[in-house]
Amino acid sequence: MLCMHTAVKTNSGRLHRLTQGVRLSQPIELTLFNWVFSIQRINGSAWKGYFCDLGTTRYRSLNDEWITHAARGFFPYKRRLNEA
Repeated sequence: MLCMHTAVKTNSGRLHRLTQGVRLSQPIELTLFNWVFSIQRINGSAWKGYFCDLGTTRYRSLNDEWITHAARGFFPYKRRLNEA
């Protein structure tokens, strides 16, 4: 990953924390996210931008609707992995 987002106060930080618990590779996370939120597909470059620190040139803001969809898509996988 090019840059990691460490602050949890932004939606991008929440996404990073959510995906840490899932323990899947970035391409699989992106595929899952696009499957859950099928209205608009996100490419790999944009996906990586969501994990960058605020103020970097690659940083992308993640809106509230998308973080809700991400939580809905990743939560079942997070629970299953934590039970294993």
